[in-house]
Amino acid sequence: MRKVLTAIGLIIISTTMMSHAQSAQSIPVADNETSQLWFVELSSPPSIDGTAVATLEREEATFTPPPRAPASAIPNAATSASCSTA
Repeated sequence: MRKVLTAIGLIIISTTMMSHAQSAQSIPVADNETSQLWFVELSSPPSIDGTAVATLEREEATFTPPPRAPASAIPNAATSASCSTA
C-alpha cells in the first residue's frame, strides 16, 4: 500500500511540474513594444541565394520606411506609456 501511495504522489508531483514548465510565458505589451526596431524585407532574394551584395546595398539605400501614424490614430494612445509620437 505504501508503494502505491508513493507512486501516486510522485505522479501528481511530476504532472504538476510538467504542466507548470509548459505554461505559456506572457510578456506585458509595454515590454514587447519594439518601436525602435524594424524588420525590412527587400524585394531581391538574399545574397546566399545568389543576389549580388551591391544589389542588396542599393535596395537598402533606397528603402524609406512607411510614415508612422499620428498618436491620435493609435487606440488608447493617451493611456499607453510606451507610445511615442516621434
